[in-house]
Amino acid sequence: MMVFLFIAVVFMENTEKSKNDLVKVAEEAKNQASYAEQNRLKAENHRLIADKNRLEAEKNRIIAEQSRKRMAEIAKLAEKSRKQLNDDLHLAFDQNLRRQWGAEILPNNTIRFIASDFQFELGNSQLPIKFQNSLKIFFPKYINIIYQYRNEVEAIRIEGHTSSEWKTSLDITESYRQNMKLSQSRALETLMFCYSLINDRERQFVNQQDTKKLAWLREKLHASGLAFSHPIFKQKNCKQRCVEDAVKSKRVEFKIVTKAEQKLYKILELQKRGI
Repeated sequence: MMVFLFIAVVFMENTEKSKNDLVKVAEEAKNQASYAEQNRLKAENHRLIADKNRLEAEKNRIIAEQSRKRMAEIAKLAEKSRKQLNDDLHLAFDQNLRRQWGAEILPNNTIRFIASDFQFELGNSQLPIKFQNSLKIFFPKYINIIYQYRNEVEAIRIEGHTSSEWKTSLDITESYRQNMKLSQSRALETLMFCYSLINDRERQFVNQQDTKKLAWLREKLHASGLAFSHPIFKQKNCKQRCVEDAVKSKRVEFKIVTKAEQKLYKILELQKRGI
């Protein structure tokens, strides 16, 4: 009897052990399946991320290509317009530029008055008489030409420039401050004088076209003082050890800002911001 009981106990223990082994095997299989599923999900997630990055890179490539094409188109049209305007300015003013006004037309269509006869007195913003007389001839004709390009013009800037020197002994910071005030005052005096020329002329010949032109001019014409931030040097294309030409640095410039320039600037800004 005892033998049978012993056998039964051993059998039950073996059976329980087998059950436990089966449970362990099942749990291990379950864990392995879970690990496999986790690895599969990780791999799928990595694939999705890789696809997303690839699509994002493709999107950025397309945007960059579109921006490049837009910039190339805008630049092409702008260059064509710039050259045409440059030709018109030379045709209108070449007879007066150098000999009478001591002025020059730059490739970007800036007109620079640098003659010593037109220069302001030291520390003074009152327009010299010779400069006034030249502006009476120059500015109305200048605006008539620019007005033909009005759909392409963002602004007309009258810029005042000074040399780096000052009439009293000052440090560079104080010299810059004083010259900034002076250049701004000279630019504004030039603007107001030029505006009065057009305004007086419009009053004499009042019609709808003149009124539109004057309204357009008020919107586009600006004065800007730059002190000696853009000096003219005695050496051409100078990059180092440059010697300032104090006489030529004291000048007034008429500068045209085109809408094409603004468009290109906005595209570049959007590219920087990743839009």
